[in-house]
Amino acid sequence: MAAPKWEQQALAMDARYNTIRLSNSSNFRTLYMRRRSQLLREKESSVSDDVSDEERRSIRKNYVRHRATLLGKKYGAIFSEQSSVRSILSHRGGLRDSISESVDSLDVGSAGRWKRGRNRRSSGSSSRHAPGFPHSFSTGTLLNPDNDASFEENYSFSGVQHIFDQHTSAVTALAFANDDASRLACASMDSTLSICQVLPPPATVIAVLRGHQQGVTDLQWSQANDLLLSCSLDGALRLWRVADAKCIRIVPDDSEQELLCARFQPHNNNLVVQGGSKGFLLSVNVSTGKAVGRVRLSGRATAIAFDASGLVLWAGDSRGAIHAFRVEASGRLLQLRKAIMASGPLMGMVFRSWLSMMAREPLLLASGSSLMLFRVEADGRLVLRNQMQVPGRGCLSPLLSFRRGVCVFLGGKDGQVLLVDVERQARLTQLQGHSAPVRDVAFNADESLLASGDEDGIVIVWMRRTN
Repeated sequence: MAAPKWEQQALAMDARYNTIRLSNSSNFRTLYMRRRSQLLREKESSVSDDVSDEERRSIRKNYVRHRATLLGKKYGAIFSEQSSVRSILSHRGGLRDSISESVDSLDVGSAGRWKRGRNRRSSGSSSRHAPGFPHSFSTGTLLNPDNDASFEENYSFSGVQHIFDQHTSAVTALAFANDDASRLACASMDSTLSICQVLPPPATVIAVLRGHQQGVTDLQWSQANDLLLSCSLDGALRLWRVADAKCIRIVPDDSEQELLCARFQPHNNNLVVQGGSKGFLLSVNVSTGKAVGRVRLSGRATAIAFDASGLVLWAGDSRGAIHAFRVEASGRLLQLRKAIMASGPLMGMVFRSWLSMMAREPLLLASGSSLMLFRVEADGRLVLRNQMQVPGRGCLSPLLSFRRGVCVFLGGKDGQVLLVDVERQARLTQLQGHSAPVRDVAFNADESLLASGDEDGIVIVWMRRTN
């Protein structure tokens, strides 16, 4: 559906000044215009139903006029007085179409083929593209649109649902609540965590959790979503009660290392495994605060993943080794076998089992300098299935993977979010919108929303098109 005319006019006015707003950062200008579009839609939806159509038209007209006055005072007149909004919208015959497509967010599957060597700081170019105006607000591009028609129809992204900017430093970890499509938790190097409500719109920040003295490196929801686990460079593990956003437990690391990763034992919230900068992997009884199991890896402990039973644990380190352990009921860690060496430092690991007995075998995805996909045997042994040379921290897409291949979303240093099929060695989709390297990505329960966080502290929530 096309954007309302008044909204097009308001965005067109902002677009006129975009080239001088921050001339050296096209990505910032694009982000600014996305935010303007988001705010206009939120304001429109907040107007009471009791307001008549005539009053609405008057409010919109006054808004456009006042916005033009404010922009003119701040930046000066950059168009002649005879240049009206109508003439701006028809600039080169294409700005009106560009705004309509941008605000309503282009279909990922309609953007054509991806070309190598494309400048990452440009979200698109066209002879009909007015100077300074971001061409696409969804910035989704189907890299291989002929690969699968059903994918193009059923797994395209329709745009940006919300942009969060409550963090002042890099977002290090993102996690949606378990079996919950609406709540998102974010960890940041500004030493805080935040809990956001993304559905129903408008999206809001429910709480900001303060207490860590240094950057927060990892987080996880408990199975019941009543607790939030976090670890930090300050060497402390913290347990937060989600209901009132209060810290209910602080467990310092007795090895005096910076903590880089932490995970609940899937069936016991009282047992947490944490890893840190000195290579120690500790299982900790949260109630007593004491370590009940301890092993040392070959490098910094950077990633942890449990299997569904909670009896097998894999830990990845900065030297690219993946270690397998058996977790006893007491929390003691017993090494199962020799470490598997990856091609470089590991950033994250994700275990996925399938509910259907007819589905594929359990998988472990290890991400870092490349993506490595392992088949998990009954005894926890890993068998390499495939490897793809794409760097970044990956998030498995289970619903899409159930239908085709093994599909993974991951963030890149160039600010893009990629969807790749590890089995077919194919890049399927790219989302452009961040102006800084993307540190983590996460899907909500029904995969209707994808969140991505970058080193500038920006979190973008992308909407998947649903028919």
